[in-house]
Amino acid sequence: RVALIDLDLQFGTVALSLDLEPSHGFREALETPSRIDGLYVDRTMVKYSDTLYVLSAEENIDETCHIDEQSIDLLIQELRSKYHYVLVDLPRNQPSINRKVLEEASNLVLVSDLSLSGMRDTLRILQQIPSTNAGCNISLALNRVGEHRVGEIPIAEFEKGVGRKADIIIPFDPKNVASATNVGQPVVSRQSLVTSGIDQLSEVLCGGGSKPKRGIISRLIGKRA
Repeated sequence: RVALIDLDLQFGTVALSLDLEPSHGFREALETPSRIDGLYVDRTMVKYSDTLYVLSAEENIDETCHIDEQSIDLLIQELRSKYHYVLVDLPRNQPSINRKVLEEASNLVLVSDLSLSGMRDTLRILQQIPSTNAGCNISLALNRVGEHRVGEIPIAEFEKGVGRKADIIIPFDPKNVASATNVGQPVVSRQSLVTSGIDQLSEVLCGGGSKPKRGIISRLIGKRA
């Protein structure tokens, strides 16, 4: 079983992409650690399928969310006890919370497009992670590859700039991604170019079909497909 957590409480798209309602009381729980226990998790996780459950929010954009770091610890602890995999989609505007999640992460998937800013930010994050969690396994995913055939940084040049090879290549496939997003379904078509990237991601995280290990997999979002 997989728990997918969207910590972008105002602009997250996980629930929207899967045609799910946001979880009730997620923000309040993150602001009040005493609310988080096994019963809370059971009641709040939104079921997508027998193997995928989602925790998300859709808060007003003019309100500030004051997430308590202790809530992150408690939430991760509860989820680890109930799910084989815990994936966390991190926002860019919560550095203290991101650091807290990354301290607990066993795997980090760093996603970037082939832009100059993407290369810069990827390098900065790669330099920062060892001081946050030296034991974290880092995978680099290049997203929307081929979107800008003119002006896009070549993969080899991007890899040289960040000092490591990419583990996952996700091709630009606007037709299939847009169609899937509009109906709230994952991109699973064998004809979709994105599917090859998803297969690579599964190989990196699951080791080609090995049994799941209980842990937390943080997905630090750069540019989304």
